[in-house]
Amino acid sequence: ANKNNNNNLDTNMPFGVPECDYVPSLRMFRVRKVIGKQFFAGGFGMTLLSNKDEGGDSSSSKNNRQSSEYLFLEEALFLSERGVLQVYSEQGELLHLQRLYEMLETTRVPISIYLTYAHLRRQDYRVLRHVPDASMTKDSKEARRTVVLTTLNEDASSIAFDVYPPNTHFKRTDPGIPHLQVAVASFQLPSLTFFELQTLSQKSGTVPLKIATVSDSGVVVMFAVTSNVGVVPTIHI
Repeated sequence: ANKNNNNNLDTNMPFGVPECDYVPSLRMFRVRKVIGKQFFAGGFGMTLLSNKDEGGDSSSSKNNRQSSEYLFLEEALFLSERGVLQVYSEQGELLHLQRLYEMLETTRVPISIYLTYAHLRRQDYRVLRHVPDASMTKDSKEARRTVVLTTLNEDASSIAFDVYPPNTHFKRTDPGIPHLQVAVASFQLPSLTFFELQTLSQKSGTVPLKIATVSDSGVVVMFAVTSNVGVVPTIHI
């Protein structure tokens, strides 16, 4: 399909918005058109070194390689829902919201993961996919590039997101220590055991940890995991 075909335009989407194309090999979206400097202010996406032609020869010289901006599906879907991004398939077809939601399964992003991401982003938190120990070292910029094909789990056995407060000091390439870390579980799954909670707490170290549970109706509830004896309190953020 032609990207300039008026029949493909989403009438709810304003003209002159940023655009991105889906790259199946990465399960990510390559940004090809940016309007203004504030598009990525919020921790969106990541920068990767790639061939100018994604299907090009891997033996290409360094002169034929360039940095490109990419978005994960949860980021592209959220921005599309907000009306600030147009998303296209690798064939150039404009992808509407229903198609993007259908892609959650093929890109291995559980719906509970996306709803938790959107819940945090709507409150203007900066949300990045979690990379173990990346935010704690001087090599965080390089370590975060290994997250490209990371699978996000909804069994709460692993941390899904690093979350940062909304402020002007945030740098998506080198964000520093997270404000909190979030694991995600569905209401349909069994509750975590004490041992599992303890393991997650050890993974988060000194960073506050929260467990997000998502109901069938899409309601997100956050539980704070603390070392205090007693019932874990419910925290709404």
